[in-house]
Amino acid sequence: MIQVALLRTSICAVCERILEDNFEISGVMTHFPEGTYWIRNQQLRTFIGLGTSNLEKIAEKQEPHSLIRNASSGGVMGLKAPDVDSGSSIVLAEAIEDDRGQQWRIEWIDDYERNVTYRIVNAHNGTVLDQGILARGQPIKSYPYHGRPNQRWFLEPAFLPTVVWLEHVRTGWYLQYDASNANHGAVARDKIPSTNTSRAQLWFLEPQGVDRSFVIRSLEDDTKALDVLDGDLADGTLVLVCAYNGGRSQSWNIERVGLTDDLSAPYDAESTVYNLVNARTDTMAQIGAGGSIQVFGEQDPAASQQWRIVPYPFPPLFWATIQNTYTGMFIRQNGALVAASRGSRYTLDKTIQWRFLPGSDAPHHFSIVNRASGLIVIGGIGTPHVTLLESGGREDGNLWAMERDRGARGFGIVNTVTNGALDQWDGGATIQAHPNNGTKDLHHQWVIVQVLSGRLPSFALVNSRTGRSLTYAKTSQPEGNIITAEHKLDDFSNQWLFEIVSANDSKLPVFAIISKLSGNVLDHYGGYRLAAGSDDTKMDHHRWRLVPCHCGEMYFHIVNQHTGCHLEEQFTGAPNAGVSSPIPYPVTDAHRSQCWELISARYEGFDSIIVDDDVLRLTLKYMEATHVSDAQESLLKKRAPGREKKGKEKHGHIPQSPRRLTIFAPIIRTIFHRVINQWEEDTIHITARTAARVATNRSEVEREFGIPIPTALRRQSEVSGWIRIDVQRPYGTAPGQRVVNVIGQWLESPIFHVIVPVGVRVGRENIRAAMRQSLGGHTSVIIAHANSVPPAGGTMPETTPPPAPRTCNGWIYYAEAMSSIVLLSPLGM
Repeated sequence: MIQVALLRTSICAVCERILEDNFEISGVMTHFPEGTYWIRNQQLRTFIGLGTSNLEKIAEKQEPHSLIRNASSGGVMGLKAPDVDSGSSIVLAEAIEDDRGQQWRIEWIDDYERNVTYRIVNAHNGTVLDQGILARGQPIKSYPYHGRPNQRWFLEPAFLPTVVWLEHVRTGWYLQYDASNANHGAVARDKIPSTNTSRAQLWFLEPQGVDRSFVIRSLEDDTKALDVLDGDLADGTLVLVCAYNGGRSQSWNIERVGLTDDLSAPYDAESTVYNLVNARTDTMAQIGAGGSIQVFGEQDPAASQQWRIVPYPFPPLFWATIQNTYTGMFIRQNGALVAASRGSRYTLDKTIQWRFLPGSDAPHHFSIVNRASGLIVIGGIGTPHVTLLESGGREDGNLWAMERDRGARGFGIVNTVTNGALDQWDGGATIQAHPNNGTKDLHHQWVIVQVLSGRLPSFALVNSRTGRSLTYAKTSQPEGNIITAEHKLDDFSNQWLFEIVSANDSKLPVFAIISKLSGNVLDHYGGYRLAAGSDDTKMDHHRWRLVPCHCGEMYFHIVNQHTGCHLEEQFTGAPNAGVSSPIPYPVTDAHRSQCWELISARYEGFDSIIVDDDVLRLTLKYMEATHVSDAQESLLKKRAPGREKKGKEKHGHIPQSPRRLTIFAPIIRTIFHRVINQWEEDTIHITARTAARVATNRSEVEREFGIPIPTALRRQSEVSGWIRIDVQRPYGTAPGQRVVNVIGQWLESPIFHVIVPVGVRVGRENIRAAMRQSLGGHTSVIIAHANSVPPAGGTMPETTPPPAPRTCNGWIYYAEAMSSIVLLSPLGM
């Protein structure tokens, strides 16, 4: 039975809460992003336990349902008595395919105190999660919705606390809590390997709300904090580890040495050093005789009082990919073996997705669980072989620690029994872990990135004549059945990836159009029918050109490279590529069968269009000359590096900027999720002025969201609008269309970008959904009125006046408008 858990604040309790109170939420292409959350009741302000929740998308279903999986046990939330219409208990159990009692919809209700409330609706009987007994620790049940606060829930992105090593610069020793030591616990010693169960050298920096100081708590015993003996101001006074009492002698100012406010100066965590200055005594911690810790005034040489703050490399809470930084290949489940792979064979291929489950008595050690099979990675005892089993204990080699060498691009993943690091030792398909092999070799270093099913930009191909979208329908044959369907463009069966595979003589890119569901490529099979039976992108009849329709609308012709035939839907439900000539001018209504829109999602009369770099690239030829250089700079030098690549050739997965993936993403993205929830405008008016609509700073984030800001991100964090959502002045795209840029800013760095029409009611939750899409995909998102809708289809070509000259369409308008926005981003959105 699911019970409400109490909110706990200490670091070990936070780790315990992460084990128990996290849930993972996933479902189809819903407006609410999959990820890891705490689910908090509006009335009691308490959390559902066990665990944070992981929201996992049920990606093949049309209805926007999710699984809610406990991050610790792996069980999914469901109805204990699905045949009971009211009052069923909620249980955690193993996931059962197509069990609607385990499927949930996350539905926005309203805003409450600058946060967003949701109801969590069961797919089987429409009842909602209900905190019936208004007392902590009482069971959650399901009842019909009545709208009172005990049925309203906040979904708050879960985050890991900032756990660090404190390394002394001059000696290379690490601050350590040793309860048996005569110096009352605070000593400096050689580094304890990450594979050791001891947490004595791990510390939690707990921000104090009243100033910029921190309490430095021990992860070994989080009731203990770093303290100065009796708060004595004298040089040489011992530093202790004592029970926390809230005194000023337990507060420390962490002052960066050589601090500059120049934001263009690169931040290097490994070369940045700090002084630990006691808030009461204004003296600094350094190493004394016998490795004791003492405080002194400013000393010479200064390095004796300097420390590095080295974050412990916790992996994501949600499912993640594990990618070798040298080869670019991924760890994959292959039966009972662990192998290397170029990447997922298709979007729903879960063999390369893994979850890091913290150990019950050592939260810095992890079991590595495969998403497809549920098997656990086991390091061989006395052998380099790495296998997969259903279960295993610590003694069986099932726990792994994270280790990072200074200057390394990635992390070592080291077995806690054998001390063997995961190793793509031959650069081929074999993954091993030779005992005591170290982590310095590049084949032993990995980047771990959270999986988001919507991370790769994809599109439904919607026909202008019918409003139906191109569909890969599963059959007993691998090529499937290519049809069209109504009102299913959010399904993965209706979503396609566009991968540039070459350029033809006219310099227009040529694409493979890849099914997001199967990974197979759209094929004009034999020149007489459509199929998708292979992932081979090299054959000409598997390749297509996108030709912008010169009509002012956002239409494309889609032309097969081998046959020259145009994709069309002359007969409803039966698409083909049987016409080898483009539509003539002037066009007739029937010619809409050759016109297709690219749409990422649709909701409540509006389309969401994720701006795919590969598609944008083809617009360069059509732009005005004044915009081309900016666009090339944005696309080729800023956005493309570090973005996840599509298709089978995965070298492009290698992160160009590890900082963007390992430092920027976790904390800043979590803050932006909370700030997005504070957006309150349903309509952006045509008279809108440039201004910040939502803004926050470090103090507010730590006070209102409870998110501690790491020292590396605290520069200028107290300025007004440190993190904010800006709205710029309206501007025109196509004739008669006016839009605004809505930009998420971290200081002056754009983090997300949404283009919103002005003067119409889009709806705040729809605008928020587009912001979350942009934030998760690291690219721009366009919101536009839904055009091609069944049964009537879309606007007849040339209804919208075309620009001059006649070599343009709606995508080019947006591309020219976006190039200058993207160009501003130093992070390379």
